[in-house]
Amino acid sequence: MTSLPVTLIPQPYNCPYSLRQSRRLSGRVIKMALKLATTARKLKVTMVIDAAPFAALRAVPDNAPSRTDITVTVGGRTVFADLATRSVRKVVKTLADHGADNVIPILQGVLTSNDRIEEAGLAAQVKAAEPQSAA
Repeated sequence: MTSLPVTLIPQPYNCPYSLRQSRRLSGRVIKMALKLATTARKLKVTMVIDAAPFAALRAVPDNAPSRTDITVTVGGRTVFADLATRSVRKVVKTLADHGADNVIPILQGVLTSNDRIEEAGLAAQVKAAEPQSAA
């Protein structure tokens, strides 16, 4: 098993984040923060996207191609994804059944360096109904 490098970084006493160790050096309390460095194979993303474009479709034609391209702009950045049209049909049907105000479309996948979302999937989450208050 390979050990990762661990470095304790001195932080001021009033450091805003959670610290687990403290040391007393020359009368001052010095808090120590644990910092780790590692790598990752993938950067997974989950985006809550606007339902309006899907609600405007009302229905996806039967003769539509099997793949659908989608462009999402978030915070001044534009990302692209290739989706199965079947998942778009499911989202459109869920929106038609429950209304755009009651459904949250979610796009998930792996963000690549060229602003593409690979292995993309689209789902629609129906919001939970608010409990009825007894009056």
